[in-house]
Amino acid sequence: MHIDIVKPGYRKYEMKSYQSGLLFLMEVCYITGCSQDAGQTSAEASPCSNKVIDYQTDRAHCGTCGHACDAWELCIQGKCEIDPDYRSGTEGGGAEGGGTEGGGTEGGGTEGGGAEGGGTEGGGTEGGGTEGGGTEGGGTEGGGEIDSKVFSIIVIPDSQHYTETDNSIYHDQLQWIVDHKDSDHIKMVLHLGDLTQNNYLSQWESVSEDHKLLDEADIPYTVIPGNHDFFKTKDTTDQGDFGRNRCLISSVFHEDRFKDKEWFNGIYHKTSMSAKFEVAGHKFLVISLEYHPRKDALCWAEDLIRTHQDHHVILTTHGYLMRGATQSEDYLTNFPTNWTSFGATGTSIYNELAGRYANVIMVIGGHIAGSEHRMKKGFSGNSFLEVLTNFQFEGRCQDESCVKKACVDGAESGNGWMQKITIDLNVPEESVETPQPNVFFETFTVLDHNQFYEQEPQLYCSSISDNTKLNFYGRYPSDPTLTYSSYIDFFNTPYAYTPNASHGFAARNVNETSEGMQTDASVSMNRLNNDFASAWLHQEEAFSEIRLRLFCSRGCARTGDIVVAHGNVSSPEVVMDGLGNVVVTWLETSDTKSTLWGLGFRADGSEWFPTQKLTDNVITHQAYDVDMNIHDDLVMAYESESMSWVGKYEVTDDGFKEVIAPRQVSSRVTRPLTSPAVAIAKDGSYIVTYLSTSSSTGLSDVAARSYYADGSHHLESFSVNLNHERDHRSPAIVVDDNGGFYIVYEEDVAEGKTRILLKGFDTAGTTTFSEAEISAENTNNSRPKVSSDKAGNSVVATWSNHTTGDGEANMRVLKYNRLQKIHSVGSNNTGYQGNPDTACDEEGRCVFVYEDDNDQDGNKEVFAIHYQ
Repeated sequence: MHIDIVKPGYRKYEMKSYQSGLLFLMEVCYITGCSQDAGQTSAEASPCSNKVIDYQTDRAHCGTCGHACDAWELCIQGKCEIDPDYRSGTEGGGAEGGGTEGGGTEGGGTEGGGAEGGGTEGGGTEGGGTEGGGTEGGGTEGGGEIDSKVFSIIVIPDSQHYTETDNSIYHDQLQWIVDHKDSDHIKMVLHLGDLTQNNYLSQWESVSEDHKLLDEADIPYTVIPGNHDFFKTKDTTDQGDFGRNRCLISSVFHEDRFKDKEWFNGIYHKTSMSAKFEVAGHKFLVISLEYHPRKDALCWAEDLIRTHQDHHVILTTHGYLMRGATQSEDYLTNFPTNWTSFGATGTSIYNELAGRYANVIMVIGGHIAGSEHRMKKGFSGNSFLEVLTNFQFEGRCQDESCVKKACVDGAESGNGWMQKITIDLNVPEESVETPQPNVFFETFTVLDHNQFYEQEPQLYCSSISDNTKLNFYGRYPSDPTLTYSSYIDFFNTPYAYTPNASHGFAARNVNETSEGMQTDASVSMNRLNNDFASAWLHQEEAFSEIRLRLFCSRGCARTGDIVVAHGNVSSPEVVMDGLGNVVVTWLETSDTKSTLWGLGFRADGSEWFPTQKLTDNVITHQAYDVDMNIHDDLVMAYESESMSWVGKYEVTDDGFKEVIAPRQVSSRVTRPLTSPAVAIAKDGSYIVTYLSTSSSTGLSDVAARSYYADGSHHLESFSVNLNHERDHRSPAIVVDDNGGFYIVYEEDVAEGKTRILLKGFDTAGTTTFSEAEISAENTNNSRPKVSSDKAGNSVVATWSNHTTGDGEANMRVLKYNRLQKIHSVGSNNTGYQGNPDTACDEEGRCVFVYEDDNDQDGNKEVFAIHYQ
């Protein structure tokens, strides 16, 4: 074995080596003719010796003349097999050979495996290198076969500076991998994103050319975009903000490139990738996810895991872990404003993917400078490894000003660092209290030299001992602590799916395509299983459409965008029954009149019943509301000629069957009754709330009226709000399974200032929850919505909060549990979040939808988020 020692701890690897308390040197080359000669038998005279040799047991001549086993091997039945005593530290790799002296405290620890001992003395040339198990003992010259159960995975962290400066380092990294494909038994190469600095096509073409080295050597690999790969670019000199649809990775890494590769397992939405490989009967699935992965990418990954239950799963993404030693958050949660996008944080990736599946063994990320590793418990009680590796910020910094700029000016920023993960499947599968390590990590450089080798090492932006300077890495890339080992149970962790307790999901796009303007979103939930549906208005210059999409409870889409109606359409509403069937309603306007239409869909997105008219051309103010219970009883309230009407229907396979014809909700025809909202209980009874406007003052009060299931009057009209000296708007209502109901509404406070109020009633109309202010008076709040669990113990209100006068808004959420405020949640992203809607299941788990111009391109999209 040959190891070049340039500076203490800075190594260019000619072959595979790693340390983990014991020295484990396992490079063996394939040499033609090294296999056992079929003509030779045990205990025959050897042509290269004057004595009789047993080729079945002789370590110097195992299987054939001159085929010597390595220091850690025995000759068993003519084959070199690992000596279990040597592995556990008894003889050659134990107390002397690789334990305390040879590869432990001195030989492979502080001195022996660090700057000095892991290089030349303790575990390098003498201790287990050239003589003990390297070139002479069984490596290049001695022959031998690679243990089929020991293999490696190469991890390449952010390489954007190599591409930006057009140097050869990235090519050298890939060439090293090709050169060591057989000697290190490399089964997979994982790039962690930021392949380019600017998302220029020229940079992608350079990366693509280098990757031909892996293509031609048939070395499996995955590539994913990082945040720099999503930059909006117009030409080679302009770099804009983050843009989801601007990444050029698919221009060079597309399915046609990999179609003939057996290991290739698909590309999702151009930016996520999957691969497979197998070692000694163990199947591995690699899922590599785009930077800040969207929910649909997480769902794609879930589907892959569910259909590969006999595989060990390795997940990679650009950003996952922070440096835990210096950051208050373990997982990556903050994203720079010019890379703003909705997607999964490190916490979301854990909660919504990695933690749910027991066959996930490792999650690896880059983006954050430095290195980190830890064992993490999944929701099934399983353990898996979480890894951060990223060394890219070294440069030609010689003064303080360069240090403060993070040392990215140098032409060789990064210095060729990579990580090798070696997995040893020989470790016994039987359960032990202290398992032997079987996964080994080391950080190494592929460069023969760089600008730092001629001087005192300064491979990152600050001095470890000087805390006043920036410290991007925390440790030198060559620090001995970055050569470490761990244990993964490859035998006793079967597939299992266990959701986290909250069942929630982070913000996701509702609309599948982002062209045009998406507004006026409505949401409804199957109260029995947490599935949900959303309908919204899609607008482009030439047309408008009502669109629908169906989702399962964990936030994954059951369908793509379904076009429900097009033309002069508006005001979509969606309701869902207990089987997941959906009714979508909308207004179609001609001249000054509007018609209310409805269309039904089954839970799989197929048509339940065809488009049907619900009203004639009489609606003038385009104000209406619908609700449906789990038994397909539907109520509809609408405004016509300054009067509110309510009707009831049974929904069947043939459409809407009128049960109670629309009637006025009040006999007080002397004042306008507008803005109706309606809710139906499980037993078919229903309540209507509306605005009653005084003809003398012009102020509107919130009123309500309830009906039995047969349409007969239950509670006559009554006033809801307490202050009659203020104007009120936008009432919304929900009813629980006991007949209790909750009404939320706006109340004017002063010019441009509006607050949101909530009030609760039991089935007899008695106040159970006094009028409560759920928003501050000194802001502008609008369009409140309300939902609850089946018992009414958990009541959720959401609304738009306009904090400034520039049209921006934040969605606000407030939840009451047993009529007590328990928490408030709001979106803090820049841009506009407005016009929210909400729906809850029987246990009080709620989904919210809202508009957001998140990428600030002038077009709003619809997003959904799930809170416990």
